[in-house]
Formats: sequence, structure tokens, C-alpha cells
Amino acid sequence: MSRIPTLTRPRRTVRGAHIARLIADADALLIDFNGTLSDDEELIRELVSGIAFERLGVHLERERYFDWFLGRTEESMFQELSGDADPRRIGELVALFNRRYLSAVYHERRISAEAEAFVRAAHAAGTPIAVVTAASKTVAVPALSQIELLDAIDVVVALEDVERAKPDPACYVRALELLGVDAERAVAFEDSPTGFASARGAGLPVVGVGRGSSLSEIATYAVDALSPRLLQI
Repeated sequence: MSRIPTLTRPRRTVRGAHIARLIADADALLIDFNGTLSDDEELIRELVSGIAFERLGVHLERERYFDWFLGRTEESMFQELSGDADPRRIGELVALFNRRYLSAVYHERRISAEAEAFVRAAHAAGTPIAVVTAASKTVAVPALSQIELLDAIDVVVALEDVERAKPDPACYVRALELLGVDAERAVAFEDSPTGFASARGAGLPVVGVGRGSSLSEIATYAVDALSPRLLQI
């Protein structure tokens, strides 16, 4: 089984004005989608668990999901849950997940007004922004389009754009290339150890996002949520 990466807790976690300065000095912001920009990790868990039970006869406990699957691709989750590497069967499960996810976000907005305001304020200040996700563009782009946020985002790097998904750093490396920014001059925002490992592997300073998340205990920088207040020095 592929457990999420185990990471070392920092000596201290930095909050407040230090993070505002870190962000203000950055030449670009690279933001994870699921669970970071979009408050949807519980939704993903529910959808994956439901499909696993309906189609595979597998009961996925909540604790196991957050211990083993948080931040991983739907493809890898269904492969492990089914014990099946048949791409056609896994593709059918992923397609079903995508349809249900899009239906859910169509009926209920998952990107908070505060997170949207954070992106728009950074964009208005002239800071390039990338969304860097292990999700497919099939679900990420429509969710961003729903609230017309794509016009504030310079780059979307998703599952289709790299050969290896998170925790491999390829997606962040690609985003930095497209933005033309060096890693040490950018900041990543993540909510899972899987994503944190990916961003850190690309050489990026990482801000952990999420109240009480496991990442807030291991990242040097941590915030409860994305908010335009983070841009105020």
C-alpha cells in the first residue's frame, strides 16, 4: 500500500505577519486545488467511499481515507481499493467520480468567498498565480469557471500535464517553468502531506492550509484558510 508521506515536524510553526511578508515578497503563488483552494476533501471522501462500496463492495473508513488517501489521485485510490490495474475498469470508476463531483459542485459552491477574494486580490496586485493539482482538469477547470475565477489564474497544472502525480514534484516544477519563476521566489499552498512533499520536492517554501490539519503540524508556515487578510503586511 502507498501511504501518504511521513514528514518531520518543524521546530516551530510560523503564523501571522511572517507569512504575510513571505507572500508579499513572492514572485508567484502556487495553490493546490482540492482541500486548499476548494473546501472539498470531505466531499471527495464521501464520493470515493460511496463508489468503492457500490462498485467494489469495499467499505472505506473515514480514518483510513485521511491516513492513506488524502491528496492522492482518484485513479490511484481506486486501483488500491480494487486491487485491479485494468485501466478500462479504473477509468470507468474515475469517470463516475468526475460526474458525481461536478454535479455536487454545480449545486453547492466549494470555493469560499474568502479564498476567491485571496486569489483575486493577489492577481490585482500583479502576482502570477498557478493552480497545481493532482485532480483532472475535467473537474478542476469547471469548478474554477463556475465562479469565473479562471481570469485571475495564469496557469493550471493538472493530472494530465505530468507523467507522475503528487507526491512527485513534477507538477510544481512544470508550473514554475510555465510561470518563469524560480522556486525560492515563489510560495506554495497545500493541505496534505502528499502535496507538501510534492511542493517541497520542487524546492518551494510551503504554507500549510487548514484548521487542525495534519499539515499544519509539519509545515513551517500554517494558516487556517486562504483569505485576502494574508496579503496585508
